[in-house]
Amino acid sequence: DYDDIEDTDEEAGITKEDKFDVKEANPNPSKKNRRCYIIIGAIFCVVIIAVAIAVPIAVVGGGNKRSEPNNYIAQNKSICGRSIPINLSDRSTWPTPSTPTLFQADYDLRSITLVKDDAPYGSVGIQLNAFFRAFDYSHDTRLPLYITQDNYFFSTAFFKLFMGGYNKDASFWEMLEEILGAKIVENESALTKQGYVAQDHKTPEELNEYVGDELVATQIRNHRDTVLRKLFQYPTLTGGDDDVCSLTRSEGPSKKYTVIHLSDEKTNSLLKQLERSTGLDHSAAVEMSPEYVKAFLAPLKMLNSDIYPIATGEYDRVDTSVAERVQALLNDYVLGDLIRLPKENRHLGSVLYFAVLADVYIGNPVDHNSMWIARMRCALGLCSTTFILTKKMLVNWEVEWVSYVNQDNYLELYDREMLGLWSG
Repeated sequence: DYDDIEDTDEEAGITKEDKFDVKEANPNPSKKNRRCYIIIGAIFCVVIIAVAIAVPIAVVGGGNKRSEPNNYIAQNKSICGRSIPINLSDRSTWPTPSTPTLFQADYDLRSITLVKDDAPYGSVGIQLNAFFRAFDYSHDTRLPLYITQDNYFFSTAFFKLFMGGYNKDASFWEMLEEILGAKIVENESALTKQGYVAQDHKTPEELNEYVGDELVATQIRNHRDTVLRKLFQYPTLTGGDDDVCSLTRSEGPSKKYTVIHLSDEKTNSLLKQLERSTGLDHSAAVEMSPEYVKAFLAPLKMLNSDIYPIATGEYDRVDTSVAERVQALLNDYVLGDLIRLPKENRHLGSVLYFAVLADVYIGNPVDHNSMWIARMRCALGLCSTTFILTKKMLVNWEVEWVSYVNQDNYLELYDREMLGLWSG
């Protein structure tokens, strides 16, 4: 063992002579060493005490930081740096009246309707259908609506679009209650303990298929518009990869551009069902041919601006399910050089906001996601450049593709008789 120590000393460059010299220079080091030990021990104790005090302070400080009140900064005249025609905070600029609730609910009732932690069903568009139709079901049954904090929509899509990044403290949930016009509770167990009973609970799939007969299109539109305008005041702005403005920022907030919405074969297989409801041919919107796209962009003088294809379910890329239609656009002698397929900053929130805020949006009515993008655009005052329910009409003695959605009231997007399950 001693030899090992000597070897280590030699590797460190310390010789026997060095050790001897040190000993000779300090012939009686014991008293000095004791003093050093006392001083070092005192310093060590001070350090320990300091750490003992500092750690709780750091923990408490971190806790205070996490519990700091949210700083809610509402978006007003622009979102993601792009101007919108209305002021979200000024109801006098809204094209439709503020309707925060569909009826005055009696929250003293113990029988309720409930949106809870069911298994998610369908795309974000179908989830939006189900979520909003819970309000319709509450109206039709006159049962107060309760929403649990752990419900399926909050956990899968809602906070990816709106109000993500905030501390979910008591004030947060109170604010969200005011926005949605419903009671929000921690979970179903908390309600059960208080004696509340969900009457005839409907799953997300059942709510998606629920089309009541009491509310008319005007009421539904006014309610959806009001909630959407409030939500768009608080987009999910995190500064990270999940920031809803990331794609808009990377492509340039001031640029002029068009978004066209492509859908996969599974979605498009529902075309005949939609056409039976509307009595019109919507196949051109499904195919999204170059000629169809140019029919809307040419009159708007948008054939010099970039065009971005997006695809439901493929927000992080545009992949095989729509590849042939993308290639047809790329091969077109007019559109080919305008097509843009960015690979960065693509996710559900960023792509949806990018589409909602586009100068022009050409959608697919078979696709529930696309229908909701159209509704959001109309709520924000962008209906005049939204093309989703279209048909051919004779205009100035020429047959042209036109939108048959009224730009001022867009009730066609909420017409249950004409759209059925696609009515929002």
